[in-house]
Parts: sequence; structure tokens; C-alpha cells
Amino acid sequence: MVASKNSRSSNLSKTTKNAKFQRSSRRNSPQVHALFLSHIAEESSLAVVLKDWIESTFAGQCEVFVSSSGKDLIPGDNWLDEVENALSQTEVFIVLCSPQSINRPWVNFETGGAWIKSLRILPICHSRQTKDRLPQPFIRFQAIQLSDDDFAKNLIQSLATYFQISNLPRIPYDQMLGELRQAETSLPKFPADQGVSLPAESQSNSSESSTAITVDTSRLASRKSQPLLRVILTTGLTQDNAPINSVKGFSINDQPMYIYIKWFALEPNKDHRFAWQLIDDSGDIVNASEVILHPTSAKWNSWHWYSFRKNIDSPGAWIFRGYLEGEKIIEKKFEVRLL
Repeated sequence: MVASKNSRSSNLSKTTKNAKFQRSSRRNSPQVHALFLSHIAEESSLAVVLKDWIESTFAGQCEVFVSSSGKDLIPGDNWLDEVENALSQTEVFIVLCSPQSINRPWVNFETGGAWIKSLRILPICHSRQTKDRLPQPFIRFQAIQLSDDDFAKNLIQSLATYFQISNLPRIPYDQMLGELRQAETSLPKFPADQGVSLPAESQSNSSESSTAITVDTSRLASRKSQPLLRVILTTGLTQDNAPINSVKGFSINDQPMYIYIKWFALEPNKDHRFAWQLIDDSGDIVNASEVILHPTSAKWNSWHWYSFRKNIDSPGAWIFRGYLEGEKIIEKKFEVRLL
């Protein structure tokens, strides 16, 4: 793990007069340590609870920057400058990792910035995300999980050790863990991006919006007469996690869009690493993810989703690109419309 502590420069290249993070007391006291907590907007409530616990536990010795807290950014602040200023002063970078956040460009951008600055990076897994299933670059760093009973104790003690803080008050770890888990349960519920074993369906019901692909790879079971997979575009899933329809493209108003994959030849009871990218009309990667498929039979279904950003995403010809064990096996083109 990259674990060096960089000294904070007193001459910031980008400083705004209303920089709230710089106006804090820690600028005048070398005893106050700076942390940056990266998260997506939908998980801000969990970030704020975590910020409050860290700051209250260390009683003025640590300050955590959380962009959505309402304290670290105030009306009139230049949002990007404030984030850059906070990141430039940070000693420890904490990133909240969920199945949703690890796919968001901004979280990856902030984490990359922390990596380049050789900051200590601490991924915190929550909401079904486990540390052994983190994608790059998060998996490079020693992560902790909110689901672990010792999470609160491990977090506080690791920060205390790093900052060389020995005099801590008696900490109600159970209460801290309970409040964090309560905040976790209140987060928005997203569709799962995972694979499940479903009964085999007829392969004869193909349409223009599905794609059959055959690839020769050693990780596949013997299926000489069957395609490797079939890709189905759909706007939703049934209660049994089957596609509700089969479409040729999506409207930006569709929330979310689903890529449903029927696998016909995966080797059972083995881990298969599947990575995918969603590429827009400009050739930019708007989303990417990596998952582990562990089929219990050769016929296996998985679904992968994306929520359009109405003010950012543009219509046109998009591409869903999939890789199995690093080999490209899917190149599915489809149209994204405004309405």
C-alpha cells in the first residue's frame, strides 16, 4: 500500500478567499490532521455520520473534508477549487466503496488524485460490496468492511496509529457501528449488478435487440453447438430477475437501463472475471465495472445496469463492451435517444 505522509504546503497553488476548509483551526495548528472522505451524492448521509464520529472521537485532532456535509462547502464557494484545496492538504484519503460508487467517474478521479499524491488510501466497503471483490485501483489498498463487527474499532485504531495519537477517550464502538449501519440501511436501494442461476430458456426467441456470440476460450465448458452468450437490452427486470422486454435502444429517461446476459457455456463452480464498459457517442467511457461470476451450472444469467445522467449524457450510438478474463467477447451497439 502507498502509505507515505506528505507534508502540507503552506503555499497552495489554487487558493480562494472563501476557502472554508482552509479557514478551519487546523491551518493554525500542526496537531490537527486532515482527512478527505470521497463518496457519491446518494451516500452522503453515511459520509456525514462517519465524519462526525471521526472528528468527535479525536476531539479536535482530526478534520474530515466531506463535500456534502454543509460545513466544508458553503454557498458561494467554488466547488472544484475547494475539493482541490482539501485534497492538497489531506494526509489520509478515505473512499466509501459500494457496488454503485466504485463505478462512478468522480470517485475514481478523486482516488486517482490521491494515488498520484502518494496519500494513504483507505477504502471502506459497504452495501454488499466486499473488499475481496473490489476492482482496480481500489483493490490495491487494504480495505475494511462496515459489515465486520470490529469495523469501528479497526478504523479508529488504525487512524490513531497512523497519526501517532495515543490519548483517546473511551469510545462506544458498538454505538458508532450501530449508527453507521443505520445510515447504511437508509441509503437508496440500487438494482444488483450480479449473476444468478436461472432455469434454461429457449434460445430460439432471438430478436434484433439481442446478440448471440460464440468465442473459443479455455474457461468455457464444452458447448460446440451453442453460442457463448446472448445479450438482451431491457428497461427492467421482473421479480424473478428476468428481462421485462427486449429493446433496440434506450431513452435517457429510462432509469435505469439494463444489459442482460444469458451465458450458455461458462465452466460451473469456477470464478470468471467479467469486466464491462459503456461507451457513449463521443467514444468516452461513461461507466465501467468488474464483477466475479461464479456459476453453479453452464447456463447462467447476469445483469448489468446504468442510470442515465440527463444533464450530462448525450444521445447517439453507444456501445456495451464486455471482457471475459481479459478477452473481449461483447461489442453490442445500440441507440440512446433524448425521449
